[in-house]
Amino acid sequence: MDETPTFIDDVEVVGDAAARARRILVVDDDTESREALCALLESWGHRVVQTTAGQQALGFAVEMRLDAIVFSFSLPDMDGGDFARTLRGLRLTPRPQLVAYSSLPEPLGAPVDAFIRKPDVQALERLFDPAARTQEIPRLPLPGRGPR
Repeated sequence: MDETPTFIDDVEVVGDAAARARRILVVDDDTESREALCALLESWGHRVVQTTAGQQALGFAVEMRLDAIVFSFSLPDMDGGDFARTLRGLRLTPRPQLVAYSSLPEPLGAPVDAFIRKPDVQALERLFDPAARTQEIPRLPLPGRGPR
């Protein structure tokens, strides 16, 4: 069987790895957290771009065809909820998966696909590791709010 190679950022990826590799933008002003998350995502075969600020991330989102954006709610130049709402308003194609990865509590009404509380690496694994059994994080009701 002849496989046609796929190139992601000038790196040849073939077979199942090409189908699993995703372009992911990580946005976090905490250098240690950002670099650790990038290393983890890259270890799962993803192509990762990183930045520390929301405005620069918005520019990347417009210029690049991203599959997912993982961001902290505490960005230095904008609120994480505003960042998510602005991204959704851009109507990007393809529509990137928005994943809030933050030590702050999840704000009500934030238009994200998943919220992961730092440092829940197992939730990241379920969402981004191609070898993991499930690719979806269940949205659990917060205490006192009932089901969502």
